[in-house]
Amino acid sequence: MNVVQHAFQSYGDMHGQDLAFGTDAAGTFRVVDTRGYVETATWPTWGWREIDGQTGVKRIAGGPDGLAWVALENGTVHRMVNEYSWEQMHNAFVTKDIGIGADGTVKIVDSDGRIHTKVDGGSGWEENHKFFAASRLAITSDGMAWTVDKFNGKVYKQVIGGSGWEEVGGVLARDIAIGGPSGDVWIIAQDGLSLNVYRDGSWESEDYYLGGVEAGSIAVDREGHPWFVGSADGLLYHAFREYLEDLEALADNDTIGLQIEIQGHPRDPLQVLQSYRGNPQEVYRLTVKKYLPADLEKRLRERLEEAGIYTTDEPAEASSVVTPTRPGGLTPADIRQARKTADWTQAELAAKVGVSQKELSLWERAKKPIPAQREKKLRGVLGDYLAGADIP
Repeated sequence: MNVVQHAFQSYGDMHGQDLAFGTDAAGTFRVVDTRGYVETATWPTWGWREIDGQTGVKRIAGGPDGLAWVALENGTVHRMVNEYSWEQMHNAFVTKDIGIGADGTVKIVDSDGRIHTKVDGGSGWEENHKFFAASRLAITSDGMAWTVDKFNGKVYKQVIGGSGWEEVGGVLARDIAIGGPSGDVWIIAQDGLSLNVYRDGSWESEDYYLGGVEAGSIAVDREGHPWFVGSADGLLYHAFREYLEDLEALADNDTIGLQIEIQGHPRDPLQVLQSYRGNPQEVYRLTVKKYLPADLEKRLRERLEEAGIYTTDEPAEASSVVTPTRPGGLTPADIRQARKTADWTQAELAAKVGVSQKELSLWERAKKPIPAQREKKLRGVLGDYLAGADIP
């Protein structure tokens, strides 16, 4: 898949050097800002909370408890004890990168390119990986390392059950990250201008082009979507189109409730995106502070409207599918097809009929029968558009 320029959108006004997601249930998102402080994203306000007690941070990794481990400019390693305090981890080397697997395995790269693993339950580190040229690394859910060769950008993965390494050819990288439900491996290309992903045993056939933005460091969120820091502007970017594809897939499943809250004029930025996946309390939000391309915004709005996503503050109601009971009555497909022929949004048609968008959405999704009086009004409003769709 070749991802075009608008697939990646900058996220908010935060400027950073590195970023990481925890593998905890919340997918805790932390950033190293340009001052070397650690900032934590706060949900659902999408603000930032500065973590006191640590400065001079260069690299960061998130653990299964949501707490961060960091490497400082001076090469020392520190871990968060809680949201308010840090503990320095003893090491006799200068740390250049750090990674944590979902199983809690912690590994670091030292200034000589060697990889060390934190001794489980102890205070020391173990170096037996027989790799001497690492620059960046990422850790799988079972504690195995993937790394980037600092001399040539080649990617290697640790051989399970041993201390050897296997080259994963086909790409050259500058940074690497692992995450998401499937444990996909994402890399930033050596020139920083594209991403690629290793899944199902191979790299994607086409790169994910970043539209001229140069990426410096990368992380993967709990949904498996890549985020990166722009090396020139320090802004945070995420794969917006990846979210859109997920929403489309979810919208096709009637058992999952979805909702969108759009603030402001249709040409204003999309501020908040919410999806309720079975549990209304488990809310995923996406903020885009830039203007969306008009075609992408139109596609997003139409797709979500068709899926019954409303501009309300209430989660979508769960209900079984109901079909029209009157012989010859309008079907949900009739309404959707005629509305598209008229080029009206769901909200526009609802206003013309004199019902709420939510009510119209229930009709279009066959979640609720259409009252006879409302069907008469619908036929009157849609008129020739129904005829154009070959509906009697």
